[in-house]
Amino acid sequence: MVRSQDGQQPTIVSSKKKKPAFKIDSSPFATLQGLILQGGSRQSGVHVAWSDFVTVSDCVVRGTRDADTPGVYVQGGTHGQYRGNTITDNEVGILVFNTADENTFGDNLIYGNRARGLWLYRTSAANQVINNTFLGNGLEIHLGNKGNKKDEPGEENEFRNNILVAGNGGTCFAVDRQHDPGQLPADTVSDYNNLYVAASGAIVGRLDNDTYADLNAWRRGSRADLHGLSTDPLFVGARADFHLQSTAGSYHGGDWTADGSHSPSID
Repeated sequence: MVRSQDGQQPTIVSSKKKKPAFKIDSSPFATLQGLILQGGSRQSGVHVAWSDFVTVSDCVVRGTRDADTPGVYVQGGTHGQYRGNTITDNEVGILVFNTADENTFGDNLIYGNRARGLWLYRTSAANQVINNTFLGNGLEIHLGNKGNKKDEPGEENEFRNNILVAGNGGTCFAVDRQHDPGQLPADTVSDYNNLYVAASGAIVGRLDNDTYADLNAWRRGSRADLHGLSTDPLFVGARADFHLQSTAGSYHGGDWTADGSHSPSID
């Protein structure tokens, strides 16, 4: 276990080309907690390679900005827990790659990553993506990669209770497949998400070459998100504060105070 002292948040910075700030390689049951992990040009913040039961929680992962390199890179690792992290200012927020199965990505804030928020491909299966906020990434969630056979996404992945806000020209949920193009992979679950188009030119979804501008069209095309929403989540908003507004009270700089509006994304 590598974790910060209470009240502290030390930064680990990558200074070597193509080397991550922190790498967990063939080391099961490792934990990172409360750190700032800063990458760079083709340098991930954290790279988990073939390591099972890893936990990365309450970290800030930032600064990886080149060649589709992710801030959080999960390669072949299974049964990991990636929770409560802030992942921003990367080329890709999270990459789930190469049979990385049965991991949980929950309660993360994933915003302002240039190309993608979460990218899953190469038969990574049975992962849970739950209770995350995606905002202002090039693609919020992307399965597959240009329809290449070797890059086919896995099956049985679950996307539930997420807020996805597509900015100018963005897409909430995109899929590229060679097998059964125009469909979600078998046994994919996507429901109870808020898929919100916040700016001009943004769309709710894309399945290969078929685009869906709004939630109703996405439901018809994907047969998913039947209980979903597509409405402003009403963030508190001051200085990138992504707490949800609540008439019962939300967190404002150290205090719980009531807001004038109540977010439709609560419960």
